[in-house]
Amino acid sequence: MVTTTSVCSRCVMDTTAPEIRFDAGGVCNYCHLHDRMEAAHRHREGTIEQVSERIRKAGKNRPYDCVVGLSGGTDSTYCLYTVKQLGLRPLAVHFDNGWVSETAAANIQATSKSLNIEVRKATADWNALKAGYRACLEASTPDVCMPCEIGVYSALYAAAKEAGVRHIILGLSYKTEGINPLAWHYCDARYFCDVLSKHGPGDGPGFGFNRLKLASFARFVLWHGIRTVQLPLYMHDYKDKAIQKKLSQELGWVYGGRHHFDCAYKPLVAHIHTLKFNADLRKVSLSALIRTGEIARDAGLESLREPSGATDKELSYALERLGMTRDDLERILKTPLRSFRDYRSYFSMISRMKFPLQVASRLGIFPETTYEKMFKT
Repeated sequence: MVTTTSVCSRCVMDTTAPEIRFDAGGVCNYCHLHDRMEAAHRHREGTIEQVSERIRKAGKNRPYDCVVGLSGGTDSTYCLYTVKQLGLRPLAVHFDNGWVSETAAANIQATSKSLNIEVRKATADWNALKAGYRACLEASTPDVCMPCEIGVYSALYAAAKEAGVRHIILGLSYKTEGINPLAWHYCDARYFCDVLSKHGPGDGPGFGFNRLKLASFARFVLWHGIRTVQLPLYMHDYKDKAIQKKLSQELGWVYGGRHHFDCAYKPLVAHIHTLKFNADLRKVSLSALIRTGEIARDAGLESLREPSGATDKELSYALERLGMTRDDLERILKTPLRSFRDYRSYFSMISRMKFPLQVASRLGIFPETTYEKMFKT
């Protein structure tokens, strides 16, 4: 039996994405979602100078006026560079997820020195992190990066609360990262806890880096008034190649050779996504570059012809660090597929709160992309 895969006529998303739909012209719903959010943001938010002035006023008389996440990659480094250029006073926070590459670590050090910015390192017990990664792999869903995602945002909110800062500035957005189908990516603290309960050691004291449970998150955003700002949304000419050149010249920053090079876990993630879930996440990031005009669609299609998985050396390193064998990996690849809907999460509650979450997404409390995917795609 021959299966034909339909591809969007504008980007490179195709029918391997379970929720994809096409209009009469062959353009996918993710392209339309990108356009809707871009138009709404232009109408609603104002310029980058206006946003930075609001942040500056909110942080008056404090040592810092914003918290910025820093991984050592392109987007986070340029975000920190831009914040400094705008005259803001950032506290940079780096969450050590246990997989920081040597290149990324060197970039963080060079950036801190060149910009004269304090970088606060947030850490978690490696044994707890490792158990979390292994539990997510055993859960048999695509969401194998939850320990890092939970840890990063927990660290940012905790640092903002401690510093009395009301704004967290992020270097990622749907423009830089693309729009993942829900079937390929979902994350919340309750879901992570249920995965730990079913496939790991449970959500015990070692998982103190998980500060995004509903009560804690509510305190961060309602009591302390902390908001997130996705800086690339305010930049009209956000081009990776030009940004990487600027960072190299001005900060001594080094590009690691591919997207998300700063994490040594990503090759294993790509291997599992591709072989187990038929989910090549390069399509998501390449489609973002196409929609913003950074690359042509033909160039994106050509990139997808290159192998997407990990090298043998990369796989061996990741498995050894996790205390796993090749047999363990093969078993995980053959385990029946599951999704986040097979676990307890906040999703069912969220899906019943359309109007409040619409308001929350506009205020930077709830991810706007998640809202749009859940209710409008």
